[in-house]
This record gives sequence, structure tokens and C-alpha cells, in this order.
Amino acid sequence: MIGFRGDDFGYYWNGRNTLLLLRTMITILAIIVLDLCQCFSNNQHQLISRSFYSSSTNTHSLYNTAVGRIRCNTNTHNNKGRRRHLSLKGLINHNVNDALPLPTTPNVVPLKVMLFVDGTWLYYSIYERDYERDVIAQKLGKNWKDESTPDWSSLPRVACQALLKDPKSSWSAIMPVGSNTTTTTSPSAAATPAPQTIRPIEVSRVMVYSSMHRDTKQDSFRYKMFSEMSKAGFDINMMETVGKGEKCVDIQLAVDMLYYATVPDAYDVALLLTGDRDFLPAVIRCRQKGRRIGLVSTRSGSLAFEDTPNLKDYDTIFLEDYVNEWIRKKIPEEMRSSSSSSSSSSTSSGRKRSPQDSSSAVTTGKKESSKISPYTLNIVIKNFIEKSGKSKVSSRDVGRHLKELTVDGKTLINEIKAVYGGLYQFLYLSEIYLVEADSRRHAKAFWVSLNGRGDSSDPKHEDEHSLDAEGELNEDEKKFMKSYKQRPEKDKNEVYEFTIKDPDPGFDVVSNLSNATDTILAPINSDDMECKSSSLDYSTLTVVELKAICHEKGLKVAARKKIDLIERIEEHNASEKKHKQEEVKITIGDLKPERRSSELKGCWPLFGSKQG
Repeated sequence: MIGFRGDDFGYYWNGRNTLLLLRTMITILAIIVLDLCQCFSNNQHQLISRSFYSSSTNTHSLYNTAVGRIRCNTNTHNNKGRRRHLSLKGLINHNVNDALPLPTTPNVVPLKVMLFVDGTWLYYSIYERDYERDVIAQKLGKNWKDESTPDWSSLPRVACQALLKDPKSSWSAIMPVGSNTTTTTSPSAAATPAPQTIRPIEVSRVMVYSSMHRDTKQDSFRYKMFSEMSKAGFDINMMETVGKGEKCVDIQLAVDMLYYATVPDAYDVALLLTGDRDFLPAVIRCRQKGRRIGLVSTRSGSLAFEDTPNLKDYDTIFLEDYVNEWIRKKIPEEMRSSSSSSSSSSTSSGRKRSPQDSSSAVTTGKKESSKISPYTLNIVIKNFIEKSGKSKVSSRDVGRHLKELTVDGKTLINEIKAVYGGLYQFLYLSEIYLVEADSRRHAKAFWVSLNGRGDSSDPKHEDEHSLDAEGELNEDEKKFMKSYKQRPEKDKNEVYEFTIKDPDPGFDVVSNLSNATDTILAPINSDDMECKSSSLDYSTLTVVELKAICHEKGLKVAARKKIDLIERIEEHNASEKKHKQEEVKITIGDLKPERRSSELKGCWPLFGSKQG
């Protein structure tokens, strides 16, 4: 890095200054190496330019320390020595300029984020809400759990991306996407736009807090949810529930949040995923420690946080706005594994499907103990749809029809539930049916129709393929198919009851109308059946407000935790609704014979069949 001309070196080469010259050169090199190490260790490249450029004060001190002794010890040739001094200074500046160019982009330290998840609140918000309060069902439909599943590994990414787009991040250390920063070289210089940069976000940890009973089934939504979170790399803090209410979960989250706020460089921003206002004191204390706070919640669960000023540093990230990003479609393998795990872990591949055989599309994931093939089930369902004379039929009529048919003592609907998890999953995996939502009021069903994929353009080829499939049926299925073809026809008004008739919104239609002769429904007010508190999110209320509701309903007011009051109110609402439903049912057997006939005559129009 440093060079001398021959005459300069010869000028200082004498017996008295030889040792001094060597010591000077070693000192210069040592200072340069130490300064470089310090600059790189602090990760601040601009210090290098300050240390060695000609306009820097450190350059003068470096030269005066290393070279000044030579000038002071030179007794002769003062003018010539001064020229050598300036020449050495220029050599130092020139070589450092070539070796260490000024950096154009600064190094940005990542912003550390920790995500604290209230697992209990999240579980109830996803899997235990009514349709009116289920924000996911309102976006994806009532049956979204059958064909979709949360992608927990993408949840932190979605939250951090929303944090970058927050308009409030412009004043903080986060630089949003597309933001321009201006730099000035001197007070008189005009501002020039710097390159568009983003401060990277590092999710240091995702911590989940919840509780479960010791005997929680592994195929339950609760167990699967936290198991999938653990596979995604989340830290699961699971407590054991003893009794009805959970204990110590909220306090554990608050303590950890405050603890990491006191640990240096643990996190810069704490993202709290909850809708429980019990965490307000912990959030306030974390902000007092200089940590920034962000909230991830739903619109119905964040009311308490929105009403409190100076509680969070960023706008609330609403989960319902990013449903399509953190909830994905299930693949067929996941649907088969989830349905079969509830009954048995052992599965068999079954009969292989050829590309032309669309009637036996569901062949994998079937239990070994199952004696009913997908071919038999598809024949029954397709025949039921074709005989209806309609373009689509109600799933409730399909389920009732499958419930009447048995193979070796097992009903077809029970076999579908045990092997495939339900009728919807079977229809979805078969790939020959079109499933649509039923928007009719009180009709908790869906429409089923043929999508045309199972129709073959070559009837001869279709007949040959059907013969091959029938040849692979077991003896029980062959007996069933023979009796099924000889089965007498029934009244279509009774068989396709839910398909033909539109339920009267003034009546509460019971789930099984095949026993209509045993029950008479009286007209009721639909507003009475809708619980006024069904659309109320009790988790957003305070303990005082919950106790007031308990007092109005005549319930016990004393409770140790807020969750106990919520469970008490919800159990009361459920029992009250069930009691109202039972009040409108009048058993015909309790009526007198002459009154029974008159009641039945007034009841037949409701069920769509005329009796003489």
C-alpha cells in the first residue's frame, strides 16, 4: 500500500535513521491494520473513508504519529525533508482511495419481531364460532374446513408484509416498500433520491400459548391445530386443562412478553395475536420499555384495543383481510389422510383407477375393513341424481337415501363417514360431481349435481368398463347390486323432499322429516329462535359487563377468570335455544284420536305430500 521513491529512501538511509525508518514503517502498517479491523467489526464502512481520506482529521493524526518523528529527527536538509513529508502524505491518501471505495448502499440491521399468539382465542375464532361471527366462513363458505386448512408457516410472513405496508411505519425504523430516502452531502447541496430499500424483518420467534385436556383426541381440530403449528417451527407452550376453564395461559403469555422486553436485542416489535383485552396492561408496560407493539386480530375482537389510545404503534392487522394468503386448499392426499385418521391409521390402496374410469375415482385412502367400493357408492349416487329429473339434488336427500341402503349390515352413509370423513369429502374426491352451496334459509345442506366428466362418449366402451368393475366386486356388493336394481320405486315427493320444497322461513324444519307422522311443527317467530347474543363476541366484553349479563340471565356471577363467565353464558344460550325448539314440538301420541286426524290434515301441506 505504501511506496517510496529511490531517492527518498536513500535520503533517510543512514546509520542513525535506519532503525527509526523501520520502526516507522511497522507503526504505519500496524495502525492501518488495527483501524481496518475495527471498522469491519463495527460493520460501518463509512469509518474507513473518515480514517484515511485527505480531508479527515484522523489522516493528519496518523501521519503526525508515524511520520512526524522522521521530520523532527532530521537535523539537516529541512526544506528537502518537508518535501519528503508531503510526498509520503500524498502516497498514503492515494493508495487508500484506490483500495477502499466509498460504499453506495448502507448496511441495514434487520428489525427483530416476535409473534405472541393467544392460541386459545385463535382456536375458538377459527373452529368454534357461529356462522354470523365466523369471519373465515363468511369469506370461504360454511364448509371451508372440509376443503381448506390454515397454512401456519405463512402466518408470520403475512403479518410482517402487512407491517411493512403500514403507513405508520414511515416515521419508524421500518422503510416501506417503494419508499424514497433523501441524503445530502452538504447544507447547500440539493436532496437526491437514494435507492429504494426495505429494512429486512427477522422473525426471531413465534410463541403460542394454550391448554388442552389430557384426553384430547388426536383427530380433533384442537390437537391438529397445535400439532401443525409445532411442525411449522412455532414454540408451543401447552398447559393441561383441569376442569372446565383453562388456567395460567394468559398470565404466561403476559409474563413472557414482558420478560423478553427487558432482554437486550430480544425484539424490536412485538406482534400480539389475540382479541382478549386482558393483555392491555402487559402491552402498556412493554411500550414503556421502549418496544413497539403491533396487533393481529379480527375486527370484532380488536374493539378494546382500538378504543384505548397510545396502545399500539401500527394499525391492526385483520386476519379476515388476508384469508386467501394464510389459508390454503387441501390436496386430495390430505383429505384422505385426515378422514381415515379418525377411524384407523391403516389404509389400503384399493382398486386402481384407469384414466377412463371416472366412476371409481376414489380408490385410495380406503380402510381394509371396508367392503363397499367407490364404484358401488358412485352407482347409487348417480342413479339417485338421474332419477330425480332435476339438474341438482339436495345433499340431505342423498344422505337420507344412503342411510336406507345397507351392505352386510352397514349403511352406506355410515361407511362413507367412517372411510372418507363425510359425504362432502367423498363427492369432492370422486371428481364427477359438482358441489354448490345451498343459500336457502335453515337448509344446512349443499347441492349435488353431475359435472359430466363421468359420461363416456363411447357407450360400448362404457359398458365394457362397467362389466370389468362389477367383476371385481365382492360377494356382499354383488348381492346388494342385485337387490338394488329390483328395489321398488317410491314417491318422489318423499324421496326428494328437500330438493323439491323450499323451507318456509316461518317454520323450523327438523333434520329428519321421514318421521313427520310422529311430530307436528307449530309456526314460530324466527326472531325468537335467533338468540340475540349469537352475534356478540363475549371475549370483547369486560368482566363487569359479563357479570351484568350473568345477573340478567339469573346465572352465577362469581368466577375466577373471564373465560369461566363466557362459557357459563354460552352454555346457557345453547340450553335456552334447545328448550325453545322442544317447546314447538307436539307429540301426536299425546293427542286425542279425533284431534290427531285434524292436526295431520293441517300438517301435510308443510311436508309436500297430499293425503286423501
